[in-house]
Formats: sequence, structure tokens, C-alpha cells
Amino acid sequence: MSGTLDAVSKVSEGVSNTIDDKRVKLVRFRPIRPFYGNTKYMKQYSEEDAIGYEIISNYKGGKFVNELIWMDSFVWTVKHVKTDKESADKKKIDDLQLLVLDINRIYLISLIKYKIIMKIAVEDILETMELQNGILLKLSASTSKKMKVRLLFL
Repeated sequence: MSGTLDAVSKVSEGVSNTIDDKRVKLVRFRPIRPFYGNTKYMKQYSEEDAIGYEIISNYKGGKFVNELIWMDSFVWTVKHVKTDKESADKKKIDDLQLLVLDINRIYLISLIKYKIIMKIAVEDILETMELQNGILLKLSASTSKKMKVRLLFL
């Protein structure tokens, strides 16, 4: 009789510990995927898109994520050579960047530094011009004063 009661007590203790809200932790194994277009359709999972979506979601407390209509994205590696000021050593630094085309904005995101490098509202783009190695965006006067980069290499 004592063994049976002890078994019931241990089972109920285990159930209680499992259900305890303070102990339940949600662990995400991969970033959440974005949905695409006006109809919010799903594509095959892309880790770069998911990380980009997470960066946009965390930017300024999620200010832009509610109006985000993710149309397409492009990934490329940017190679930089950084010279150390104290010595003549040159270091190669690679950055993986994601260009996100939203219906309202264009985002340039560094996936390595985990931050938004550039954010341009579509209404601030006056003209686009195709170049041999990229696209030149002519921006409105108020935006171009704020922006250091106006040339996107694709």
C-alpha cells in the first residue's frame, strides 16, 4: 500500500513540475521565417531570410515589422580589407549582407554584424539607374543628406 501511494505521489510531483509556468522555457532552434507578398505565402525555409526578418523584428522594438510586406531578398558576400592603424597589417573581413525588398522600404542588413545598415523608404527614391556592377538610387534631398551610401552593388 505504501509503495503504491509513493508511486502516485512521485507521478503527481513530476506532472506538477512539468506544468509549472515558471519552469517552462521556449527554445527556438531556428529563427522564424518571414511570409512573402501581400498574400503572406510561404517559401522554402531560408536561414538568411529568417535572420533578416528577426533583425527587422527587433529593430526599434518591432516598429516596422507590422507593416512589413516582404517581396524578395538577395544575399551576397562583401569583401573588405581593413588596415590596422598601429601596424601595416591588413585583415580581410567578409560580411554577409541581405538586401530586402519590402513594399514600403528597402533594407540592407548585415547578417554577420546582426544590424540594419541602411533603410530607404520607397517614396524617397526619385530615380533608379542600372550600372555595370550595381544600381544607383537617386534619393530625395532630405533623405540623401542622411544617407552615406547611395550605391548598392548586386
